[in-house]
Amino acid sequence: SECVAVSYVYGLKQISDDIELMLGRRPSYFWLICWRYLMPVAVGVIFISSIIEIMTEGVVYEAWDPDKAEHVFLPW
Repeated sequence: SECVAVSYVYGLKQISDDIELMLGRRPSYFWLICWRYLMPVAVGVIFISSIIEIMTEGVVYEAWDPDKAEHVFLPW
C-alpha cells in the first residue's frame, strides 16, 4: 500500500527523479509499470480477498490451551 501512496500521492515522476538523484539512473519501465498498475491491483485483490475470508470464515485467533497442551483457534 505504501507503493500505491508513493506512486499516486507523491507522484511517479517525482519518485523517479529522487531515485535518479540517489542512484544516478532512473528506474526501468518495469518498475514504473509495477508501481503504477500492478501494485494497486495486487493490493486491491489482497484487500478484497481478506474481506471475503473474514465474512465467510469469521475472525479467529490462536490461543494456548493449557488443558490440552496445544494451540487452539477461538472465535472473537
